[in-house]
Amino acid sequence: MRKLTDRFGRVHEYLRLSITDKNNLKYSYNDSDIRTHKGLHSKDMLTKDELYRMVRIFINEFGFKKVRLTGGEPLMRKELPELLEELNVLKKEIDFTIAITTNGVLLFDKLSKLKRSGVTELNINLDTLDRKKFHKITGKDKFLEVMNSLSVALGYGFDKVKINCVVVKGVNDDEIPHFAAFAYLKNTNVRFIEYNSFGPASENDKRFIPVSRIKDIIGREHNISLKEESRNEVAEEFRILGSTGTVSFISALTGDFCDSCRKIRITPRGHLKLCKFSKKSSELDLKPLLRDSKYTDADICKFIAGIARIKKAHRPPPEEIIQLKAGNKITM
Repeated sequence: MRKLTDRFGRVHEYLRLSITDKNNLKYSYNDSDIRTHKGLHSKDMLTKDELYRMVRIFINEFGFKKVRLTGGEPLMRKELPELLEELNVLKKEIDFTIAITTNGVLLFDKLSKLKRSGVTELNINLDTLDRKKFHKITGKDKFLEVMNSLSVALGYGFDKVKINCVVVKGVNDDEIPHFAAFAYLKNTNVRFIEYNSFGPASENDKRFIPVSRIKDIIGREHNISLKEESRNEVAEEFRILGSTGTVSFISALTGDFCDSCRKIRITPRGHLKLCKFSKKSSELDLKPLLRDSKYTDADICKFIAGIARIKKAHRPPPEEIIQLKAGNKITM
């Protein structure tokens, strides 16, 4: 078994696999709103067998320790139960973590099946604790469904259940203390994520709140301290005095955690991305390799190892990302 290492010595062991581009919520602050997104045709997406093969390659050949299934909304993928069953069999041969990021709308009825299928970690996207605001942000009155799912998930025996909250000025920044209190009272983890559409600077300035400001707001009401093992990680995690709950901060714009990056992304189209902000020209299209019988797993490994060597030390600066996105040279 080899390690997937780039030229800067970073060892990759975390696969973020997007299994669909479809979503059932429309986020009002997202400039890539799905109301203008028609979705991929099924033939343009990786099949269930292709998804499984890619996971098997990363686990068996590169020793990856974690696979996170995302979307879109991954629970909308019809073949998800079958895919998870196959991954669970693989997990019994070589142990690794299976995680899912979801908006929680479809989660309630699937919790038992997910648990039995080897899923041990859940991230639930939730940007408000107010029902009316949830409807305004997402376009759907599904707040109660999400909260019911979250409530049951917290007591269902998963190793980790985390809440992802994108903080947007004028939308939900008034709820920062409420989310911190939720983490404190429910003994769970809330991850505060800086908003950045990488759209026009004027739009970003109106909506952006830095992590430093979010920490200050929480610090007025709670005594928080950094967990040293999370220092310089993508999500720095802080203990809350008097609770087993924690808060984490993801500096999507102001932070620089590239030195500790160990993640590889695969899009629904089957494009391998070395970084969320990679140019399209640096992506590896895995679909032709997976659909041509002449390419063995060993051949595909060589392509993956080769592309990993061109990963850059750091992501582009925000102003360059804005230009790349405007020129359709980057997909996010």
